[in-house]
Amino acid sequence: MQWNCNGLTLSKQAIVQQALLQDNIDVLLLQEVKLPEITQRLIPGYATYGSVRGRRGGGTLIAVRSDPLFKLLPVAVAVPSILTTALEMTELRLFVGPHEQLRITNVYFPTGEVSEAALAFILTRANSTPSPHLLCGDFNCHAQDWDNYAEPDATGTNLCEWAVLNRYNVCNDPDLPTRVGHTSGAVVASSPDITLARGCLITDWQPMQTIESDHCRIFFHLPIAGLPPLPLPQSHRDRVWQPYRASLQESPCSS
Repeated sequence: MQWNCNGLTLSKQAIVQQALLQDNIDVLLLQEVKLPEITQRLIPGYATYGSVRGRRGGGTLIAVRSDPLFKLLPVAVAVPSILTTALEMTELRLFVGPHEQLRITNVYFPTGEVSEAALAFILTRANSTPSPHLLCGDFNCHAQDWDNYAEPDATGTNLCEWAVLNRYNVCNDPDLPTRVGHTSGAVVASSPDITLARGCLITDWQPMQTIESDHCRIFFHLPIAGLPPLPLPQSHRDRVWQPYRASLQESPCSS
C-alpha cells in the first residue's frame, strides 16, 4: 500500500495498523510522514525504515511485514546537495532466501521538480542491481498516462519519456484519481501519486479515498516469488508498453 498520509499522527498510526491487518499488507510506503525520527519498530509487526526532512513536513517511510521469508537490506541514500530541496527518498532491497527479488524506492518531490538530475540519481541506483524495481511516491506532476484530471505539465512529460526510455510501466489507471481535494467549495481531482514498475507486473491497482488525507490510499498486488506473473489490465497504455511486454513477462518478482 502506498499513501501520502500528510502526517503520521498517533491516530493515523492506529488507522494504518488496522489497514495493514485488515488488507493483509506486506509492504507499506508512506510519504509526508512529518515525524522527527523514524525507528525500526515504529509499526508493530513490521520492520520500518525511513528518512526525515530535518525540518517541518516531508519524510518517507517503507515498512515490510516481519517474516522469516523476507530479508531486508536498507540502502543508505545520500541525496546530492543540489537535490536536497527537491527529492526525499527511502530505499531498500528485499531478499527471499539468498536471492534479491525486488528493489523498492519510495520518493516524495515536495515541489514537483522531477528534474533530469533527480531521475538520473534514481536510475543509477536502480541499475546497480539486476533485480526488478518498484518506484512509488508523490511526484507532484501530471501527464495523461496517469492523470486524466489535471492539465499535463512539462515535468510530467519528462517523467513519461524517462519511463518509456528506461522500460518502467506506469501502473496507475488515469481515470482513477489519487488525490481528491476541495478548492473554493469545488471538488478538485488529480493524480500526483504514481506507481512505476520495471521487470515485474503489478495487478489490482486501486486507489481508495479516505477522510484522513486528501490523498487516496493505493493498493496493488505483486506476485510472490515462484508464482507466474499475472497479465496487466488492458488499457490505452498497451500501445506504449506492447514492445516491452514480452520481456517484462519473463521477469517474475516478489513482494
